[in-house]
Amino acid sequence: MRNGAQVSSHLTQIVLVTKWSVCFVFTDFTRITLEYEFEYVRHRDGRTFLYQLTKGIQPIYFHELMEHTIERVDISDYCLSLTFDDGDVLNIRTNDSELEAGHIQKLEDFIVF
Repeated sequence: MRNGAQVSSHLTQIVLVTKWSVCFVFTDFTRITLEYEFEYVRHRDGRTFLYQLTKGIQPIYFHELMEHTIERVDISDYCLSLTFDDGDVLNIRTNDSELEAGHIQKLEDFIVF
């Protein structure tokens, strides 16, 4: 997938798998399970919410992404950014350690990061 790729999948479920992992489920059967950290940038007021899953459960606001369409995907060093139709952004972060930060699954495809 190239940087800035157009996507048209809706976020349909957010599942708290354990207190250290969250799974985002999309209409195209893609699942992104996070075990490290991610950031939700709320466009309407410019607030940023950082979720560090290694620190346990924190107050959540990312449910506001439900039923919104991903319009753009960008990739940079250690970050996958999903931009939604309302301007909100979900930044999925990883690091360079030996431990996995999560995985992306779509049907038979499985990517560990």
